[in-house]
Amino acid sequence: MEDKNLLKPVMLFDLLINNADRKGSHVFFENETHKLYAIDHGVCFHEENKLRTVIWDFAGQAIPDELLAPLFQADGWSALFANYLSLTEVVALQNRAERLLTSRTFPQAPRDRRTSHIHHCRADRDPPNIWLRTYALQTRTHWFR
Repeated sequence: MEDKNLLKPVMLFDLLINNADRKGSHVFFENETHKLYAIDHGVCFHEENKLRTVIWDFAGQAIPDELLAPLFQADGWSALFANYLSLTEVVALQNRAERLLTSRTFPQAPRDRRTSHIHHCRADRDPPNIWLRTYALQTRTHWFR
């Protein structure tokens, strides 16, 4: 599988959590394992649209069914996220999941936001520090297995 295709779950995840700060340096492959890691901070899950990501390579393409399947469980996310998100944030998350299930397509980049594309991520140019690996969010989370 081409490395770029490994970014599809990351793009879907960014769309779902309303990631406000995905930069190219926030996605890398670990040298030894070739695992893909996506690093994020706390600017996610906001009820207002704040999406900012560099991963627009799949805009207009169909979202693979295996990535959409977990989104059918969005109705149960209220209990799952109750201790972490406000009710308005959970409702916004569920609405984003519903829109993705309805469109079944990666959206186009917003015209009012600066965007770029990730063409190739190589950890060998900038090997991750141990603390970065420790706090990395591996993109193959339970939502995408």
